[in-house]
Amino acid sequence: MDLIKKMLSIPLERPLTNTQRFTFVSATIAYIIAGLGMTFTPGLWNMAVLLDVAAGGRGYFILAGAGLVDIGLCYVVLSRNKSSQIPNHGPLLGTVVSRLLIINAILITFYTQGIINARFGLMFSILDSTLSIQTYIIWSRENKDASFMKFLQEIWSTVNPFSAKPPPYMIFQALGFAQFFMSFTATSILMSSGVVPSTIQGSHTEGLLRSYFVTMAVHAVLQILASGARNDSFPIASVFYRVIWNIPVFFLLAMTSQIPRGLANILIIYDVMFIVVTVVLFAREHRVKMK
Repeated sequence: MDLIKKMLSIPLERPLTNTQRFTFVSATIAYIIAGLGMTFTPGLWNMAVLLDVAAGGRGYFILAGAGLVDIGLCYVVLSRNKSSQIPNHGPLLGTVVSRLLIINAILITFYTQGIINARFGLMFSILDSTLSIQTYIIWSRENKDASFMKFLQEIWSTVNPFSAKPPPYMIFQALGFAQFFMSFTATSILMSSGVVPSTIQGSHTEGLLRSYFVTMAVHAVLQILASGARNDSFPIASVFYRVIWNIPVFFLLAMTSQIPRGLANILIIYDVMFIVVTVVLFAREHRVKMK
């Protein structure tokens, strides 16, 4: 229970700024609640986006929804920790760039490849673009010295891999960079190796699988930002959502034959390895702080 309180910064060490408060509320509604809806009622959600997904692709829709829940929790943890306002809002401002530029570029690429339709792409493009622009506006209004240059400086101070930070955070950030780049090659490797049927290539089912790995890339970006800010709640969250949410979802999808067992095994093994590394890196630090 103490670790959960630590993860969610309960009680708050400092009052939330407007930027933090907006991020917290929008993450809860736009990612956690929407992600839970996609996970538990994929058919209902597909009535809105109208993806051409056969019965065998339902599991990939659930995967994408589960990934959104992970993103939402990461945003909540990032928004409530004091490291997102001291010394600056860099971790939250970094999400503006990732959502406005990276996500839109990916969605455009997926659409031109024919693996998502316009409705699916527009829904997430409008969502992320709107939230990122609003975040920037709120930040600029509550900071008298706000400028575009200051915006970039605060982001760089957070993502700079060469900035001085304790070894656990340096390693954790490096793992974030590794996961970010791995996420863009994972689907092709899984299809070429036969872990995922190559028959999904070029279909909306492939788009959903790639969308799940995009959520992993977003997790990686948030991990990079949190590590750069020395967010001591984020490592707990990265273990929590894997144990409580990811691994059970992967297991159930495999047991009900909604995704290939080989894919589920790889995802579970990856998460278990990540949990072990995170615990090794941060267990001593949190044990000392709890004392």
